Amino acid sequence: MTQLRLALDWIPNTLHAGFLIAQAKHWFQEADLQVRFLSPADDQYASTPVEKLLRGQVDLAIAPSEYVIANHAQGKGELVAVATLLQDDVSAWATVRRGKIITRPVYAALDLPYEKWVIEQFKHYQPRFKPIKSEAPPNKLDTWEALKDGQADWCWIYLPWEGIEAASLGLSLETIRLEAAGIPYGYCPLLISTKQLLEQHADALADFVRLSAAGYFYAADYPKEAAEMLQTLLPNPPEWLYRSLIEVNKHALQADGAWGLMERKRWDDFINWLRGHGAFAKVLNPDKLFTNNLLVENSFWS
Repeated sequence: MTQLRLALDWIPNTLHAGFLIAQAKHWFQEADLQVRFLSPADDQYASTPVEKLLRGQVDLAIAPSEYVIANHAQGKGELVAVATLLQDDVSAWATVRRGKIITRPVYAALDLPYEKWVIEQFKHYQPRFKPIKSEAPPNKLDTWEALKDGQADWCWIYLPWEGIEAASLGLSLETIRLEAAGIPYGYCPLLISTKQLLEQHADALADFVRLSAAGYFYAADYPKEAAEMLQTLLPNPPEWLYRSLIEVNKHALQADGAWGLMERKRWDDFINWLRGHGAFAKVLNPDKLFTNNLLVENSFWS
């Protein structure tokens, strides 16, 4: 049995539904794969999923496209994105409407590659962001908690996860999508591996991606059953999980029903935006940063 380790980007949630469902239904095991999920809560985000991947501690990592771009912009070229969990950017800057004027807002930073340039773009987008102060909590997982507790005024969230939680808690959020701020944001989150691992374990990684795709197809076709399955794995309220999964499903598949496929133009647009704003100087070939070769046809589940 081949062992594969996947470093999650956040505590397990509905954006990871395909992986969780495939594991719960024993599809990995039936394909001779022993899959282990590593949550960043295990070490309080002492190291990022990509750092674990580059150290050889895991075989796959979930992270936004900035990590792949930065790895190649630095001339290393080790990372390769093998699938996107979502087709659309469902992230946003968010603040809780508290009915007070904030003269110097605090942004709870995630310490992402190129986050500085995102912050600068928001400053240009709206004058109220010009005096914003960026502060990273000691634990990256606490950015959302910092916003809820009033220790921060803005943070970067996933609308189908934290956005659904906010609604369940009765919190009124103001959200700004990156597209509205003029940022052609790339794929997020991504399933990432390395060139070396893709060469050494091509069949096992292809099986993992194929079965993970089946998990996302199952969630799209049977959302009620999938949500009930997730209730046994996640501590969140059942109604919240169902509503969150419905939102994830809206963005997980392409119009033709395919999961995970990435387009060169999406990569090119974000790379050119970053380079045009001075994030790096190196000219990158998007074809070196991602591959669709491991992905299944959209007819797999049917």
